[in-house]
Amino acid sequence: MKKVIGLIVMGFGLLSAQSANPSYPVFIVSDSIVRPNNATPYSANDVVNDTASANNRLFRFKWALRPNSNSSIVLSSSLEVDSGNTTNGSFRLLLFSDTVGTAADNAAWTPAYANNANFLGSIDYSLDRNQAAGAGAAMSYVTGLNIPFHSIEGGRFIWGVLIAKAAYTPKTLGKYRIKLGLLRY
Repeated sequence: MKKVIGLIVMGFGLLSAQSANPSYPVFIVSDSIVRPNNATPYSANDVVNDTASANNRLFRFKWALRPNSNSSIVLSSSLEVDSGNTTNGSFRLLLFSDTVGTAADNAAWTPAYANNANFLGSIDYSLDRNQAAGAGAAMSYVTGLNIPFHSIEGGRFIWGVLIAKAAYTPKTLGKYRIKLGLLRY
């Protein structure tokens, strides 16, 4: 455990941490959605979802835990949006160790009390970086996270619900991709 803490405190980047101690491999998992064919503005606490495909689904981060292990720590994360709009672009990702019910796109997030047992933590994003002038993409990169989690019944996944924290006008059929930098041990 001292090695894990040392890597976090020393502030190595993800690749540096991996090469510094290969017995604690750092791994990046991601998932993405395409939102519905509308530009209906989000209000604070609205779910950002992919109901365009009628899935009404959670973000699902596959292989968040390595085989023969049941523990990981989220160290960093990024949110990438294929829209250059950064005005009020603040979001929160709620992470869960098991599936939870979710709402349709633009519906208010009203979590059930039963979900508290599976809640791992949250990550706040602020779209403050346009990737390139005129490219129509924005992102937020968050470091310094320390969200430990364990598997539930041998599962290798964690799930996320993305909610808007402020009024935000999305792009029609906009793509949202979330990456998690994990220390898997």
